[in-house]
Amino acid sequence: MKPELAPARNLIRLSPHARLRADPEACLTLRYPDLGCDECVRICPTTALSLGESTLVLSDACTDCGRCAALCPTGALSPAVLDGDLPTDAPGGLRIECVKVPCDFSDDNALRVFCTGALSVAQWLRLVRTAGVSDTTLIDRGWCEGCESGGQRHPAGRNIEQANAILSEIGRPEAQRIRVVDAPLPVTLRPRHVPDSGQARPIDRRGFLRRLAGDAAAAGHRFVAGESTAQPSLPNGRRRILPSARLATLASLRELTGIDTPLPASLSHVVTVTDACHGHQVCARSCPTTALRNIEDEALAGLSFNPALCIGCGLCEKQCPEQAIRIERASTRALMAKPHLLVAHRRQRCLDCGTQFVPGRDAHKEDDVCPACAKSRDLGSSLFADLFRT
Repeated sequence: MKPELAPARNLIRLSPHARLRADPEACLTLRYPDLGCDECVRICPTTALSLGESTLVLSDACTDCGRCAALCPTGALSPAVLDGDLPTDAPGGLRIECVKVPCDFSDDNALRVFCTGALSVAQWLRLVRTAGVSDTTLIDRGWCEGCESGGQRHPAGRNIEQANAILSEIGRPEAQRIRVVDAPLPVTLRPRHVPDSGQARPIDRRGFLRRLAGDAAAAGHRFVAGESTAQPSLPNGRRRILPSARLATLASLRELTGIDTPLPASLSHVVTVTDACHGHQVCARSCPTTALRNIEDEALAGLSFNPALCIGCGLCEKQCPEQAIRIERASTRALMAKPHLLVAHRRQRCLDCGTQFVPGRDAHKEDDVCPACAKSRDLGSSLFADLFRT
């Protein structure tokens, strides 16, 4: 049964009190508990998000800040800032700041978002491309520590750091990376809650943000018409999870460079297979993103690897019965994001049961029968010896 790779698509409201949506079937931890991925839970500034037995649980403490969605590697959580809400043209540079900043204190060409921590690495890279050779600047008003969405000085700091590391690896000059500029305002000017999008500044003189002088803030509150809180559907056993955040980042890199560049080291994983591999195919069957795939025909059984889909979860290492597979960070960025063959085994037919199998590599093992039949032979020989032992 071939795996099916699909994006998050069964989005449900987690709570009637918040507009955060989720596809539990696309959640790594819910589908693959051994992974222990809990980035969304740990980043939640109000501890409103938790993992249940079969779904994500959201309490009334959720402020719809969107930070959990910005870190989700599979898009299992709906983003607070949608790609369609990001500008496509930013003459003279791009300044990003919180929508709570009163319009009278905000730059005419500022992109005002619901929470700067809701911008993913891919979205930061897209903003850098939008700004071109001009500045991409996050304006820090010093209000984050006392915000209702939790006290963090720079909720966007982690994603900006990762985006800048990628920009450095592809040779982007420091002047064209993301900057954080302190421009404090009195905390007395900060509203307790996010203002309604209708109160935002109208279209600026250049029009490059179009409706984004306030509408981007409302993106965190949008949801599909007619949605209601519901239970998730039963998991599809064939389905694997599309690493949407990773693919979006790679797409942003292609936009920046205009070519398919080698993967930066910060995004690369190298997988190797040792001679201990017996071709059981457990690694590929357990891979949550199909980065590892089985390739087989009548003569050969092999394993291919697609670096673009690998999230470095390590589940293949944990599941391999021979511990024959290793995964590690790449030390260079010479790895192209294209599938390639890792290993190929000769197949033959078992003389006892007739099934196709990969012969064992141990010299003392018989290679004319499959492993299951070899065990049966060994067991029979052992029982026979016990019966007639003197």
